[in-house]
Amino acid sequence: MLQCIPLFFCIPLRMQSAETVILDLYRSGEIKKACLTITGGDPLWRDLEQECVLILLEKDPAKILQIQGQGYFKFYVVRLLLNLYRGKNNQFAQKYRHHDITEEIDPNADMTHEEYSSLVDDMWAIAE
Repeated sequence: MLQCIPLFFCIPLRMQSAETVILDLYRSGEIKKACLTITGGDPLWRDLEQECVLILLEKDPAKILQIQGQGYFKFYVVRLLLNLYRGKNNQFAQKYRHHDITEEIDPNADMTHEEYSSLVDDMWAIAE
């Protein structure tokens, strides 16, 4: 005797790979939008976007699919972006933030003192 199998069992479910999930989000422009918002338009936003995608692609695919399945993948990506951009000791900071110029000041150096000008105080009083 043959038993009928419901049709939905015959249709293969399309299982997304972790790479597809990541690249779909990248191609949608949502990572770019988040990078621009987080950096405030800083020219490093492109590097931040690429670093984020690279980190996601290097993660365990099962972890990415688990996060996607639980529905917080976008939140996870935004949190990653915030941590990368604001962090001081992560790979993004090491690659892109080491060009800051710092100048050491000698505490024993002679400081030239200028006479205090009360002009600004007078102008402030007039403006009030």
